[in-house]
Parts: sequence; C-alpha cells; structure tokens
Amino acid sequence: MKKIRLEGVEGKVVVVTGAAGVLCSSVVEDLLRHGAKVALVGRTRAKLEKLAKALARKGLADTLVCVADVLDRDALE
Repeated sequence: MKKIRLEGVEGKVVVVTGAAGVLCSSVVEDLLRHGAKVALVGRTRAKLEKLAKALARKGLADTLVCVADVLDRDALE
C-alpha cells in the first residue's frame, strides 16, 4: 500500500468530495492535522455537519461544509 505524502498542504485549501464517507473522512482528518483548510463536499448536509462537529471537538475546525453532487454541474456552480 502506498503512503500518501501530506507535506506542503499547510495553509492550502483542499476540496474533498465524498468527505463524510469512511475513507475520505480519514483523509480529511489527516489533511487538517497537517495544517490544510478543507472544504467538505457531499450530497447530505447532515452527514457533513456531523463530520465537521466531530472534527471540531478534536480541535480540527478549519472546515467548510459544501453540499453538492459532483455529477451535477449546476449544483457545483
């Protein structure tokens, strides 16, 4: 398994689609721990907000909830 390198993300804005999923939520947490700001993108506001609150309780509150379906161009715009 290849390890993801997170050097250089400090202060950068990273957009994570499917952010509330099991795999992506772990990636989001790692990005935040390395100093990135993360836009949480997904189709379900409640799941995204739940994730944002859980991260904030860990001191990782530099997130923005963005509800959108990446397959729907109008929703992304």
